[in-house]
Amino acid sequence: GGWLLIPHTFEFYQGQSNRLSDRIQFRRLSNDDQNKIDPHVTHRGLNGWVYERLAP
Repeated sequence: GGWLLIPHTFEFYQGQSNRLSDRIQFRRLSNDDQNKIDPHVTHRGLNGWVYERLAP
């Protein structure tokens, strides 16, 4: 027995000494979302994943 976790989104947060924060979100696109991304904000990764820098 056990659980199978299939993530669709990860977010990484890094606090900086100047009190600004870096947030990067990785997410897996659904088939419907493949052509609905803004290339100025969203960057394609591998295996159907994209990543975006988020505002604090």
